[in-house]
Amino acid sequence: IPVKETEEEQLRKEKITGLEKLAPPIVIKKGQEKVRTEPRKPKIPQRDTAADNALFEAELAKFMEQGE
Repeated sequence: IPVKETEEEQLRKEKITGLEKLAPPIVIKKGQEKVRTEPRKPKIPQRDTAADNALFEAELAKFMEQGE
């Protein structure tokens, strides 16, 4: 086995073990829920189209009265 290959293998092993020491791999146990890292986004309220139409009609009627 050439020296270069064994050095590369040794360096890879050291790199992997070094990374595991810094941040060990996450092990999810059965039954353990995932933890949310982001806050939940609030739901966007749905518009009341009937109320919007009624308001539009009322404003349109006021506008038409002013124009006469």
